[in-house]
Amino acid sequence: MVSIPDFWRSSPGRRLALFDANSYSIAGLVGPLLAALAYAVAGRSAPLVVKVALLLAGSACSPWTRTVSTVRASGLRAEAPVTHPWIDLRRGFASTIRRPCLRWATASSVIAFFGFGVFFAIVPTIGATQFGTPAGAGVILGVMAGCALVSNAILSRRGELKRPSTVLALGTVTVGVGLILMLIPSLAAALVAAAIIGTGDGPLLAALLHIRQLEAPARLRTQVFTTGASLKITASGLGALATIPLMSGGLSLPLLVAAGVHLIAAALAGLATDPPSGHGATAAK
Repeated sequence: MVSIPDFWRSSPGRRLALFDANSYSIAGLVGPLLAALAYAVAGRSAPLVVKVALLLAGSACSPWTRTVSTVRASGLRAEAPVTHPWIDLRRGFASTIRRPCLRWATASSVIAFFGFGVFFAIVPTIGATQFGTPAGAGVILGVMAGCALVSNAILSRRGELKRPSTVLALGTVTVGVGLILMLIPSLAAALVAAAIIGTGDGPLLAALLHIRQLEAPARLRTQVFTTGASLKITASGLGALATIPLMSGGLSLPLLVAAGVHLIAAALAGLATDPPSGHGATAAK
């Protein structure tokens, strides 16, 4: 288990990355559980209602983030001028391109999320094939999220996030291996594959967030994070769209494509070099 004192003695950037990554994993655990319960209690339309309700709840929370940031800024520095979203996007993209580590890490994550888009689109079909019901997808996603939490706990204990680029490459390879194992037509194999995918996905996300925290200049950090997230979401959507023609021959082709894409992404992550100690302080200037 995680040693709490050791965890809090680690750098703030690593703590932030691990907390942020774990929030995704916790949501990944709770979301499929809610969807499965809604499906079992109220039928196939209920998960969509739950999803819309959660989106509305999240939207209602968004004004509070602006309030908190404004309060923290007061008395410390003048509030940054309001700019057009396209200007922020251009600045974030330019900053990402200029820094090699950030550039290769972002390229790796975008390509990997294309593969995740393919995989997430076929998870209900995998659930129906292996569990006899589309609700089995919730089990697969729950196993993934749970293993992501455990792997991040081990990561924080061992202090491996000091080498985020290495963790990013190894995590991406691990996800690719899990996707290949998902080809085995067995319920046990599907659960093992989901566990392997989650084991790679947790550290992968934590490493990516930590690289952004280290590499992005403080004045452009928000733009870099937003640009990276936007590129990943777009790639995931394109991956889901590409699944339509890939599914014509069954599950094998989309799973192979998703796995192959992750192996390519791992190779790109290997091109990113870990920043030297203290580089985060330099980037913050």
